[in-house]
This record gives sequence, structure tokens and C-alpha cells, in this order.
Amino acid sequence: MRIASVLVSMLLMFLGTSIVAAEPISRPFLVSWSNVEAKIDGDFWEIHFSTPLNGVLAGRRGAIARTTDAGTSWYKTESGVEADLWSASFPEPADGWIVGDSGTIIVTHDGGATWRKQNSRTNSSLVGVSFSNARQGWAIASDGKVIHTSDGGETWEWRWSETGTTFAAISFADYRTGWIVGGEGKIFRTRDGGVTWQRQESGTSQNLWSVQFNDLNNGWAIGESGTVLVTHDGGIQWLMQSSGTERDLSRIYFVNSTTAWIVGDGGTILTTRDGGEHWRIQQSGTKRLLIGVHFADANSGWIVGFRGLLLKATLIGVSPEVEEISTRSSGVLGELKVVLKLRGESEPTGVYLWARTGRAAWINLGEARPTSGAQWTYSWRPSQVGFHAGDEIEYKVQLEDAGPPAFVIVGRFLFEPWWIRLWRDNKKIVAGVLIATSALLLLFAATTALFVFAPASLAHVGALTQEKEKVEFKFSFGSLLSLGNRLLQEFLLPFLCRRSRVKQAWTAKYLDGRVKFSNLNSPARKIFFGDAGILDAWVVRVAEQVEVGLKEIEFFQQRGVYVEFPLNDSRGDCAIERPSPEAFRPVFRRTQTVISIVGVGGAGKSTLACALGRWVFDPDPLSRPVDHRMIPVLLAENTTNLLDSIAAYLRRMIDPEDIPVDLIRGLLAHKRLLVVVDALSERDAVTQAHVEQFHKLPDRVGALVVTSRTEPEFGPIERTVLHPVKLDARRIVPFIISYLDRRETEGRLRDGRTQLVLGEKILALA
Repeated sequence: MRIASVLVSMLLMFLGTSIVAAEPISRPFLVSWSNVEAKIDGDFWEIHFSTPLNGVLAGRRGAIARTTDAGTSWYKTESGVEADLWSASFPEPADGWIVGDSGTIIVTHDGGATWRKQNSRTNSSLVGVSFSNARQGWAIASDGKVIHTSDGGETWEWRWSETGTTFAAISFADYRTGWIVGGEGKIFRTRDGGVTWQRQESGTSQNLWSVQFNDLNNGWAIGESGTVLVTHDGGIQWLMQSSGTERDLSRIYFVNSTTAWIVGDGGTILTTRDGGEHWRIQQSGTKRLLIGVHFADANSGWIVGFRGLLLKATLIGVSPEVEEISTRSSGVLGELKVVLKLRGESEPTGVYLWARTGRAAWINLGEARPTSGAQWTYSWRPSQVGFHAGDEIEYKVQLEDAGPPAFVIVGRFLFEPWWIRLWRDNKKIVAGVLIATSALLLLFAATTALFVFAPASLAHVGALTQEKEKVEFKFSFGSLLSLGNRLLQEFLLPFLCRRSRVKQAWTAKYLDGRVKFSNLNSPARKIFFGDAGILDAWVVRVAEQVEVGLKEIEFFQQRGVYVEFPLNDSRGDCAIERPSPEAFRPVFRRTQTVISIVGVGGAGKSTLACALGRWVFDPDPLSRPVDHRMIPVLLAENTTNLLDSIAAYLRRMIDPEDIPVDLIRGLLAHKRLLVVVDALSERDAVTQAHVEQFHKLPDRVGALVVTSRTEPEFGPIERTVLHPVKLDARRIVPFIISYLDRRETEGRLRDGRTQLVLGEKILALA
């Protein structure tokens, strides 16, 4: 567990903050109704929209009308039957069934464009149909029969009946669970796909005409004399809701979990936006019997009534959503501050906060006030309204606009003053925090003392093994030790090791031979191996060993004399007339230096590469092509791993115990090593491919010199390609004389007459 997580947890516990993301809710919306002239003859009492554009009307003597443009125009469709049609079910936009008198069942698989009759195997009047999917469906008859299909209506069979009972409506929540309502307030439920049905107590004797379940628990049933019943436990208990009317109610339709409409006699339209807790009457503009209501979405609501009446909904308002609610302590006396974050296009005219505990009555706390953006806040003291420490408070938000109340239950909060919760739930944590704080203060004091009196030692302390796995944090001595070590490794040591005081002190000890790279702790390694001053100190420290080692390398000693000779580029133009350290300074100033020396055998490629190695290693800054000193690394063998070959080369010349691999990576990346790969074209194909792709390797090589008879394919990286000029009769005499003159054993050639005699003989040979 990281320190930041512990501190955040402690802070939240101290403040007593509870943040609850509001559960996804359906946004309550408000509509008005207007009469639509459908211009079609006939009485229709069933309406269903399978999509916002496609709708179907069904009614007297097999009449069916259809729209495909959201009700702008309607036209009749042949149903193929003459019976009155009462109920429709569309489990899919294209697949729908309509039932009616004399056992009539018709089906469509093209959204209502064409219909085909199915054999119900009954002559009873079918008044309700419900499909849970395109195969499983149920239909009920007014005389108490239930029929079922499991193949999309191709075959229907009797499933159950209740003699002497009038059925009116059916609703299935899934393929196993459904409800039937009918005369005298009777309600039946099945939980085995309609094989058996059990009577439920409705608490009323009024005839029930419509039922709808949004899920397995929440359902509504309506009927005569303004009867509205609700259940929240699958019908185990049905409760009466106040509808505000005595009119007979014919159909209910819930658009979502909060918003619904009921239609009935005398042009009655009821609407709710709080799941039926409050029903409000809407104006319909008619006194006719309203029989059916259906919504495809917020903008596609329709009501069908007696004598061809058709009403269309117009959206006039949508309540915003409660995106998040948070409760935090705002004082030491138990005050709470509730912050609501709303989301939506419209802003409510008022936001009221309600609260309760358990199943008690809701208490209106008051009106919240808007703050910045879409946030509303309300401060209150639970003890003033009868709540006590330990109570679980449930919040409900009332969003006010032009319509009926829109209530949204948004979350629960355990009320306890912060000091009680802090001590009761976090005794061990509080004690542990005090111990941890003391330990961390001691750690900080000790680290500060080391920084003042022994700064170099900070590069070696605190190197305890860290567990990579995420472990559960417990306040024990071992956990505190681990926490202190993690704090030291991840924060204090990296900060202090970057200070010049620590680096300078450690460098001085390193040059005196009192410390080694191999003993550095992890933070120091990451910092020191990228620091120019410390890398230069390593070069100074190993310079004598490298010098001795180079003298023992036959390849290097055989090319100890270099005579300056012109170098051309790939086009044949003179790139460097007289090679010297000064001439190569622009090449070594680049972030990455790559030099390809290309020429035929014996052209002096390897000699030039060795000369570059001597120049970069020269202790005199004026004799180097680069500001800092570099170690030449000469590779004249096959390799498939440059890093391993470089490490092996260095460990042959230098104390192998003090050259960790990550140090070599730092030396390569910061150009403290000049890697010379000789005769690449004469190596095997694997070596050539590996070296040519060096820029794609994870280990960066800051300075590379390659000699080859053919130009290497390094890809798009910037590089310098040099071609030693071939010797001819004009250049061979000064070349050989200069070469022999620079050999320590050929001092006699300093006499001019001797040089003339030698020159004549060389020309004769040429």
C-alpha cells in the first residue's frame, strides 16, 4: 500500500466524507397532449410503436393502420381477419403479435407491413398477449384460459385456466415470471412459464384492466374507480396508490422506472415522475374513453381513444440527472454538508433534499442552493431532526419544474460524528499513524544528519529489498520498517542524491578508492549513472588500467602510427583534407556520433579508427575531438550482443567487480565509451545485421565507429561516412616517409638527403 493511499484514507476518515455515485436512473420527462387527425376510418383501441417511426393501430373488425413516419401519415393494412382486435405485443421491432375475438391471433415479421393468421386452437375471446422474446409468448382469454407458444406462434397449446374468472391483461417480466389481472381484483402470478399460477392478494375487489412489470419486483395494476396498485416485491404485497380520480382506468404504461402514464374514461390522463408516489391529472382536451397508451421514447408518445381519437405527446421538459452526491462533516458539532452534482440540458427551478432512516417516513430537509456549475449544496444537522449516531440515512432528491414532482433516491450515508467513527473503527490505524509518524520523523532527522555530516553515505544507505507484490498493509513493526524503507527509496534518497553536495562528496571518495559503484543503493544508481561528473570520475579512475590494457592489445599496437591522409565522402568529394582531433569536433558534438569508415582492404580504415580511439582517450583537452575523455572499446570479433561484448572487453582491462551493467549503459548513452567495430563486412551475417540495427536496441550507444569494405545499412539515423583516399604515385612518397619518420626506431630518416634517396627508390618501385 503506497503512502499516498494511506494519507488519503486517513484524511477521508478525519473529515467523515462519504461520496456516493448516484445509481443510473431513468430521466423523468414531461409531455403535453394534442389531437392528431389520422384521416383513417374505424375504431381503434390498441396502439403500439415498435420504433419511434413505426407504429400500429388495431381495433374493430380486424382493422389495422400503420405509420412509418412517426405518425405524420397513417394508412390501413390488411389483417386478413374480421374479428375485433384487443392487444398487441412486439418483443422485437420487426416481430409482433395481435390477438382478438374468436381466438384470433395474427403475426407480422416486417414491422406490421404484412400480417398472417395463426391457429390458436380456441374460439374464446383473446384479450391480452405478452411475448418475452420472439419465440416465447402467452395469450389470455376473457373466460379465464391461458395459451402458450414456444415457437413464435406456429403452434399454440392450452397451458392453464381459472374457471369463473374474467381475465383482462397479462405481463411477463421474463420467460418464466408473469402476472395476470382481471375481474374482482384478482391477480395471478407464475414463476414456471405459465404452467402453474398462484393467486395474490390485491386488497381490492375492483375490476383490474391493465398490468405492467418493469422487472421481477416492481409492477403496477389499474382498474375501475381510479384503482392503482403497486408492488415492490413481485406481488407478495400490493399497496394502493392515490390516483386522484374516481374514473375507470383502462391502460398503464411505464416509460422508465419513474415516469408513467395512465389513461381511462372521460378523457382521463394521469402521469407520475416518481414511480407512482404522486399521480397528477393532465389535460387531454376530450371526454371520450381513452383505451391505449404507448411510448417508443420521450418524443414518441401516443394515446388511442374511442371513435378514432388519436393523441400525440409533445416533450416539454426533462428532469436533470443526479450524477453524484457527497456528504461530509462541516463542523465539530455534527453538521453535514450535502453536495449534489446534476447533469442535464435543463436547470430545475428548485432542488429539495429529503431524508429518512429505514422504512420511516421521508423528512423534507429543505431546499438546496445552487453553487458553481451544476452543483447544489445543503447543510444540516441530523440531530435536529431526530437522527442519531449510527443511523443509516437514505437521501431522496426532489427536482422541481413545471410538471408533477420528480423524486430520485440517490444513496445512503451512515451518520456518525467524525471523532466517534475515527476512534471506533480505526483504533489500530490511529495508533499506527502516531507510531508511523514518529518513525518517519526519526527517519527524516537521521537522513538530514547524514546529509549534513556524511553526505556520501546517502548513496549507500537504505538499500533494503523491496517487495514488488502488492501486500495488505498492517500496522506492525515490519510494516512500519517497510513503509519507512519505501519512503526512503522512493522520495528522500532520490531527492538528496540529486543534490550536488552528495554527488561531490561521493565522487571525492570514489577517486580515493574508498567506495565502489557496485555498492550503490537503487536511487543513487539511477541518478549517478546518468550524471556527467560521476561518469567522468569513473574514466579518470580507470584511465591507467585502460592505458596498460591498450598496450597489450596487438590490434591497437600494430596501428600505433597514423599518417594524416585525405578522407572523402560517399560522393567522392573531400570531406576532411587533413584528419585531426579538431577536424572531428563537429562530428562528436552531435547527440549521437556514428562514423562509418569504408574502403578496400589496406586502405587504412582500422588505423584511422585506432587514431580516433587514441584522440578521445588523450588526457589533454586540446588534443581531443570531444570535451570529455572517452574510453575506446575495440571489437574485432563476431557478436550478437553489443552490450555483452562491450562489458566483456572492459572487464578484461578493468577490475570486473566495479563495472555493473547499468554503469556500462550510462557510459554508452552519455558518450564516455567510443565503440569501434572493426571489419564489419568480414564478420558473419548475424553480426552484421545486429550491428546495423544497433539504433533499435534498448541500450543506447552514443558513439560508434565502424570500419567496413561496404557501407553498413544503418537506416535513417544521422551518420558520417568516410572513404580513405587511395595511395597513388604522387602521394606514396610523402606517406611512407611520414610513416617511417613517426616510428620511434627510424630516427635516421630525419636527415633530408636520406629522405631524397629513399624517395627515388620508392618512386622507382611505384
